[in-house]
Amino acid sequence: MVATVRHFLRNSLMALPLLISPFALHADELMKWERIPLSVPLKVGQERVIFADKNVRVGFPPALNGKLRVQSTGGAVYLKADSAFPQTRLQLQDVETGEMILLDVTAGEQGPSEAGTYCV
Repeated sequence: MVATVRHFLRNSLMALPLLISPFALHADELMKWERIPLSVPLKVGQERVIFADKNVRVGFPPALNGKLRVQSTGGAVYLKADSAFPQTRLQLQDVETGEMILLDVTAGEQGPSEAGTYCV
């Protein structure tokens, strides 16, 4: 009996970091980068957070200047559309390795009903 309880507690403690990680607590949608651009719909006026789990630079075309606010810090990318725009490609580049993740972002008045987060 004591061994069973000890085994249960040990396994529970091993799983604890997964339960309290910021990704598990905040990610509304998990997306896996498999060399296919990831679709990220935005609603005008709402912010979305994308957790990349690594420091990334964000590349976006000049056509989005004034339409999309982009901030990146500590592995999180914050996107807020100030006006509607058609599907546009963003590039997330790992600062250390140079690896790229591609996002196809679009914004409209009829986007997701809640501000949300993605874990890539």
